[in-house]
Amino acid sequence: MSVYVVGHKIPDSDSICGAIALANLKNAIDEPAIAARLGELSPETAFILESLVSRPLNSRLATPVKRYLSSIILS
Repeated sequence: MSVYVVGHKIPDSDSICGAIALANLKNAIDEPAIAARLGELSPETAFILESLVSRPLNSRLATPVKRYLSSIILS
């Protein structure tokens, strides 16, 4: 089962990039993870992702996942 890695409810650039980085790290050590977001991207964050991310974003970053989550565990 994959873990969804998310940041703030209203995501800024550092929380989105942090979610991507942590999900990539977890996947590298064989712990399935998916970077996701809870709210809408700011124009600045959208620009960063379009400019710097070399592969297509997964659908969980393209669409907020908040409505799909039944529970959130804070750690």
